[in-house]
Amino acid sequence: VENGRLNLQDPLGKFFPDVPEDKARITLHQLLSHSSGISEYTGNDYHYINEQDFLEDVFDRDLSNTPGTKFEYANVGYSLLGIVIERVSGQTYEAYLKAHIFEPAGMKATGYLLPNWSQFQIVKGYQGRSLWGTSLERWREDGGVSWHLKANGGLLSTLNDLVKWYDALLNNRLLSGSNTQLMYARHIPVKDGMYYGYGWRDFQLADKQTLYFHGGTNTVFFNIAMLFKQQDNSLLLFMNNSASNDIYVMPRHFMKMATDASYNP
Repeated sequence: VENGRLNLQDPLGKFFPDVPEDKARITLHQLLSHSSGISEYTGNDYHYINEQDFLEDVFDRDLSNTPGTKFEYANVGYSLLGIVIERVSGQTYEAYLKAHIFEPAGMKATGYLLPNWSQFQIVKGYQGRSLWGTSLERWREDGGVSWHLKANGGLLSTLNDLVKWYDALLNNRLLSGSNTQLMYARHIPVKDGMYYGYGWRDFQLADKQTLYFHGGTNTVFFNIAMLFKQQDNSLLLFMNNSASNDIYVMPRHFMKMATDASYNP
């Protein structure tokens, strides 16, 4: 969209000639805002599935609601967006990110398989006290990154790179100011005063501040990003054992600390 090659109102039928009629008019905007009506399903992130089988699986499923009417989180919608990027650009999803996001932002240690990772760079995950291993090991065993995961999560990165990403994003070096605002806009209500933009949740705090945040987990790794734009504060929290009781307690403490100088956990 930023490069003028797509429109947010473009429908899936423009990119997928064989898409069923009930999904042909779903727009890129609806996929970005999780309002497409496509339901999430439980394909394992580390069970390889190719593009054709993935599309058949997604398109064969019934819609859970009318597109554009309701928020329903569905990672598969972002994977569809990744396939759209590949078809329009002629590049792989990861190569496109590297050329248009990571390199312009100065990020040299972010990606799935393209970075020349050292085995000592990759954090191992745990399930309780059991060693799970690394995502990189799983992808190599699996034959590549599955479309169950690609474009909806799972990128490996470092805190230094993510700080560079935040800086480039907030200073409009990756997107124009108007497109950055679209990303943070309240496109659809989620629940209890929370809204969804494009890849960000938006929540109004008691002191009239707006918290932008998003988290993710695969039952092994956990992460959450929290952005307090009015205060120019951000929090990046990552854990390699999502069985920890701290994964939700710690963000709540940080949120209170960011909005109340007198708070002492």
